[in-house]
Amino acid sequence: MQINNLDLRWLGHSCFFIKNLKDNKVLYIDPYNLREDLEKADIIFITHSHYDHCSVEDLNKVVKPGTTIFMSADSQSKITRLKVDIKMHIIEPNKEFSLGNLRISTIPSYNIDKPFHPKEEGWLGYILKFDDTIIYHAGDTDLIPEFQKLTGHKSNIKEFIALLPVGGRFTMTAEEAAEAARIIKPTLAIPMHYGSVAGSEEDAKEFVSLCNEFGINAEILETFNNDMERDIFLQRKKEVLSKIDKSNKKDWDKPILNLCNKINSNNNYYTTSSCSGRILIMVDQEKKAPELFRFASHDLIENIGGFIRVIEHIKGKDSLKFKLEPCILHVACKNLISARELYDLAQKTGWKRSGLISFDKRFILELSGTDKLEFPLTNRGKTLVDGSFLKFIVDKSNNKLKKSWEKIKKLENCLE
Repeated sequence: MQINNLDLRWLGHSCFFIKNLKDNKVLYIDPYNLREDLEKADIIFITHSHYDHCSVEDLNKVVKPGTTIFMSADSQSKITRLKVDIKMHIIEPNKEFSLGNLRISTIPSYNIDKPFHPKEEGWLGYILKFDDTIIYHAGDTDLIPEFQKLTGHKSNIKEFIALLPVGGRFTMTAEEAAEAARIIKPTLAIPMHYGSVAGSEEDAKEFVSLCNEFGINAEILETFNNDMERDIFLQRKKEVLSKIDKSNKKDWDKPILNLCNKINSNNNYYTTSSCSGRILIMVDQEKKAPELFRFASHDLIENIGGFIRVIEHIKGKDSLKFKLEPCILHVACKNLISARELYDLAQKTGWKRSGLISFDKRFILELSGTDKLEFPLTNRGKTLVDGSFLKFIVDKSNNKLKKSWEKIKKLENCLE
C-alpha cells in the first residue's frame, strides 16, 4: 500500500518492505521467508535473533555491499556470516539516532507472562520517522507499559502506522494487540506475526474487528508474495478459460453451467473440467478412454425402447458395460485456504467424495458425488440382461442423475 511517499508491503510473518519514493531508499524489517527477486536493501532492521526474524538465508537475498543493518546485540554472530560487506550497528532499546533524513527510535520488545522474549535480552521495537509518516514495528512483544509512551505520535500532519503482532503464544493475542492499538491510537493498525510460525488469518480478522470497535482504523495487508502468486494465478485462469473445451462434448453440461460460471467469477478459483453426471455404454476394459465409448448421455433417458435399440445396434462383438457416473468438478484454487473453503461447502452440500488431487504447480480440488452404477451388458456380443431389467436400471439411473443435479444446485446456491 502507498502511504504518502512510502511504499509499504507486508512480506509475511513479521517482515515488511518499505520504499521511500522520494529517494528510492529500500528498507526491510525482519526479513524472513523471502522470494529471490526482491529489491536489494539500503537499510535493514532486525528486532532480535530468533530464526524467523534474523534469518541469514533471507538476509543474503536482499543485502548488497554497503547495506546498513541495525540489530540487537545477540544478532551480531549471525550477521557476521553474510556473504557481502555490510555496515553493522548494534543498538539497545530507548535510543534515538538519525540516518540521513530518517530518524529512528527504539523501544523495548518483550514478554510479560511468557519465557520466549525476556526483557533483559534488550530486544527491539523500531519507530521510523519519515517526513510525513511514522511507522512503529513492535517486534515480538506482549502488551507492555511502554505503549503508553507512543500515544503522542499521531498528529494532523503525520500518519502514524502501527505494525502489531497478533498470533498469540509467543506474542500478544489479537485481543491484546487491539488493546495496544487502543492505547497507541495510530492512524492505521496492521496485524503481523501470524500465518506461519504462530497464529492464523482468523487472529488477524479478530484484531481488525476489535480495533474497529475501539474506533481504530485497522487493515489486513495481503502479502507481497501473494500479490505475485495472485497475478500468476489470474493469468493462468485467463489462459485456461479462453481455450476451447477439450472434452468430447466441447461445452459445459447445462445443469452445471451456472455453477461453473459462479465459481469462475471468483478470483480464487477456476474450473478445469466438469460433468453434471452421465450415462455410458462402453467397451468393458480397465482403462477409460473416449474411443471406448459407444453411447454417452448427460440427459435423462426417457425412451427405454429407443435405448434398447441403441444397444442392439452398437453391441457388435465387444463386451460392453453400462455405467452411470456422478457429477464431478475439478477446480484450480489460488491457495490452500481457498481450497479448504470450497471443500467445506462441497461437503455440506453432498459432494462427499472430494479432496485435493494436486499440490504441485497448482492446488486442484476434485469435487465428486457418490451416485453411480456399473454392470455388464454384453459378453462378446451376447446380451446378458433383458428389457425389464434395463428399464429398472434406467429408471434408477435417471433418479441418480436428478440427485446429482440437486447437489450441483445446492452448491451453486451456497456460493456467494
